[in-house]
Amino acid sequence: MPITITWDDEAKTMFRYTFEGQWTWDDVYATMQKANTMLPENPVRIDVLIDYQSTARIPDSFITNLKGIAKRQPDFAGITVIIAKSAIIKVFVDVSRRTDAKIADKIYWVETDEQAYQLIEQDRKSDEQVPTDEV
Repeated sequence: MPITITWDDEAKTMFRYTFEGQWTWDDVYATMQKANTMLPENPVRIDVLIDYQSTARIPDSFITNLKGIAKRQPDFAGITVIIAKSAIIKVFVDVSRRTDAKIADKIYWVETDEQAYQLIEQDRKSDEQVPTDEV
């Protein structure tokens, strides 16, 4: 299969989807179904890394599918970080974020794993600082 999914950390708080070679949206949705079977019983925040470093494939309807997937994330979903050197992918992510406020703070693009980990760490820290309702 051109897309694999693994836990990226021992705590099971980060999924990594690795894309290689030719893939289709059917492959993406099948892999997402597999991810659902891997979830812990009571999941807490789970961030997603989309490792797009080993493929140049950009199938039709990229922005439409990207936005649709981002909008259907469960409540426990953290952020999704696409790791790719492709400038086209960056443009697609930027357009998606600018044209849809619901996903603007949920999906990001970076060039390296290190940048992805830093972004997730920063986002998790900002989540911790959000005040909760006091009774």
